[in-house]
Amino acid sequence: MAFVAFFSFFSTLGLNSIAVREITKNEKNYEKIVGTVFYLKLIGGVVAFVFGLSFIYLFQIGEATTQAIITLLLLGYIFQSMDAVDYFYQAKVLSKYVVIGRNIAFIISIGLKIYFIVFKFGVLYFAFAAVFDMLVASIFMFLMYKNMGYYSGNWKLDRVLAKNLLKDSWPFMLSTFFITIYMKIDQVMIESYLDMQSVGLYSVAVQLSEAWYFIPTIMVSTLMPYFIKLRNSDRGLYLFRLRQINSVMFWMGMVVGIVVTLFGEQVIILLFGDVYKDAYLALTLNIWAGIFVSIGLATSLWMVTENLQIYRLIGTAIGVVLNIIGNYILIPMYGISGAAIATLITQGFGLWVIPLFFKQIRGHVIMSFTSILPFYLLKEKE
Repeated sequence: MAFVAFFSFFSTLGLNSIAVREITKNEKNYEKIVGTVFYLKLIGGVVAFVFGLSFIYLFQIGEATTQAIITLLLLGYIFQSMDAVDYFYQAKVLSKYVVIGRNIAFIISIGLKIYFIVFKFGVLYFAFAAVFDMLVASIFMFLMYKNMGYYSGNWKLDRVLAKNLLKDSWPFMLSTFFITIYMKIDQVMIESYLDMQSVGLYSVAVQLSEAWYFIPTIMVSTLMPYFIKLRNSDRGLYLFRLRQINSVMFWMGMVVGIVVTLFGEQVIILLFGDVYKDAYLALTLNIWAGIFVSIGLATSLWMVTENLQIYRLIGTAIGVVLNIIGNYILIPMYGISGAAIATLITQGFGLWVIPLFFKQIRGHVIMSFTSILPFYLLKEKE
């Protein structure tokens, strides 16, 4: 799964936020945008599949079962081309239909996995269940899109539109690649400097610290169309709402951080057993990095509306380099907690320090920092 993740940027192409923005701004041409995004993601999925497959067989990665699992998981990227419909529903603030489709697929997938567990099927079948989940979700999303009258049977790849979309999305595409490295490199370096037991402990800390990220992600995707429209209709209110969402993200992260710091060890023991309790300190450090992650999502929302996503790429690339340096210095000194410290420092540095060197985004960074005051949660409007 970690190997397959490195090819995800071919499949996503950084199009999700850009597609939502364009559909929101050009509602009458939604079908041309959805069709073009579908074909771009289909091509990207095929490229990811071919590249990943070529890589594992060229360099003989893993044994036969591992290669078969990777092949199946890579196939899932092709099915994700139907996410183009998801972007349409996000732009229309109709995500409940996507949730219905994905939940149906999820329930079917869970049923398959339980069946495979009870009858002791091999791990390859669980990879099949994961891909089957994506396929069923894609089918249900398309059927709902068609039955609601949005599909006219005229999806085409508009080359001019595709070029314009990719021109705006490529920074996000490369950012996805760097973020993948960012999220995996600490575990690779822990294995190199320490041992696999330490990797297991750190993986638990990371899983638990990231478990709540879906909340700010859903909030940002839901609010994206609102901010795009508001920017053009009421600039003053738009800037004030940006302050409010930054404040919400900060205080939400603070609450999660306090709760996990107080009860994290008990949660680890409850979910994973007493043998994993040494992951607590790494979990505590990682959970506070969630504040920067959630505010960073709000910043990405602003960058998309202002078409400044190139700075997301620059910041992510610098952050990856700093994180590798931090891991190199801190892991030998503090073990898995050193990796967590490196993550916390580089996340904060990437959000509130690196952007200060760029004039175009410096003002927003200062605004996001000052917006952490709870005062903005209570005010209705400036």
